[in-house]
Amino acid sequence: MPSLLIINADDYGLDPLVNEAIRELLSTKKISQTTILINGINIASEIEPLLAIASPSQIGLHFNITHGQSLGKNYKTLTNAQNHFFPKNQCYDLLENGKIDLQEIQEECFLQLTALKQFVPSMTHLDSHHHIHLFPNIFKILAPVLKAEGIKTIRLPLEINSKTNLYSEKAKQIFEEVNAFGFYHCPYFFGLNLIGNPSFEIVESLRKLFESQSKKNTAVEWMVHPGKRGSYFYGSSKLSPEAREREFTFLKSEILMQHFPIEQYPRGTYHDLLHFLSR
Repeated sequence: MPSLLIINADDYGLDPLVNEAIRELLSTKKISQTTILINGINIASEIEPLLAIASPSQIGLHFNITHGQSLGKNYKTLTNAQNHFFPKNQCYDLLENGKIDLQEIQEECFLQLTALKQFVPSMTHLDSHHHIHLFPNIFKILAPVLKAEGIKTIRLPLEINSKTNLYSEKAKQIFEEVNAFGFYHCPYFFGLNLIGNPSFEIVESLRKLFESQSKKNTAVEWMVHPGKRGSYFYGSSKLSPEAREREFTFLKSEILMQHFPIEQYPRGTYHDLLHFLSR
């Protein structure tokens, strides 16, 4: 039976050196697709070189309410007075305590989708910066917007062979609702346990998964965060410029092929997933 491996690079638009690394990996077919921070600095000038090497089906939205400036203005709870989003942990706390107006999040999502559709009109995939779409109250208010705007696939980071973590727990909480709304997602996910510290031994679990599922339709997303030395550092040691460079080097490594020969597996995008899961 066929298998599908989606290698998605998050954070296109975060920084020119992150963007450069992602474009290089796309052009050499080391990754399948990327998702864009559409509120990134000078993002319009960065999308043109991306579209020169990637098809629209290889691009999705990296929805963001935890970094940089919002596209919407005059929010009362989602941003500070300078229209900057609150950092991840502060945003999480505000959400958990009901201090962010969910309607403002819904509006910002619509604006980000609309902005990216100017460049990628047929976009069908969304994931999010710091997995913010996994918060059940946020997903509930975003789902109708996503459906109306043609989003058909989203990320559910149910990590393979991983200890329980915040994101996998929230993914479990929205699992039934994701299916009820008719969104597609990869049954298997990989990457949280590789952030900033890629390991050939850990990647072998991907190979073992494909081997164990050889008689089934197996679709896996591998999430990566590549960059080059000198790229933007926004406070996470797991995703420092050095950590991003380690992921970039890891993905280009010939040794990787000895542990998980990715070229032996059909690689594709979330757009391909729509057809793959309907077989």
